[in-house]
Amino acid sequence: IGYQVRCSAPSNFDCAYGRALGGIAAVLAVTGHNGYMASVSGLAGPPETWRCAGVPISTLCSSTDEGVRVSPTPVKLHGPAFQAWSKIRRECSEGDLYRNPGPIQFSGTDANRVAETLLAHEAQWGSALNYLETLDEVKQKFDVLYEACRPGCEVSLARLANRTLSTFQDLLCLLGEHRLA
Repeated sequence: IGYQVRCSAPSNFDCAYGRALGGIAAVLAVTGHNGYMASVSGLAGPPETWRCAGVPISTLCSSTDEGVRVSPTPVKLHGPAFQAWSKIRRECSEGDLYRNPGPIQFSGTDANRVAETLLAHEAQWGSALNYLETLDEVKQKFDVLYEACRPGCEVSLARLANRTLSTFQDLLCLLGEHRLA
């Protein structure tokens, strides 16, 4: 039996998430952004606060001897999701610990529930620190640096900015997270 048959009916969250992903995918297709994947950030909050984007699929891939593949993300054993699972895994192996609010999940106490892993992530990092907002902060910092290092700026400032960015670039190369040209 397929996953779709074994799972419970969709909740309001599932419907809003699916609608958001479909809307992003449509915009990406219409605007000619081939090779992009729809992404939604800030899912622990209400849908009105979600941030939507397209992510180049190439950023998720790595090149191996066997070809290009999507790189797996290891489970963070000290992260909130695994820690929550560790607390209940014995109970899960011995009993039925699941929530299924029934065939109609668009009203009632669980209709607007958000996945526990999203809530745990938000509790650890805060609601303001979602992926796309973090990228916005990085861009704002680079914009400030770019404005400060215009022709005519102090030579010491330009050299310090260059050394700092070179160190950051070296760090990224060492971590292997990005291939820099």
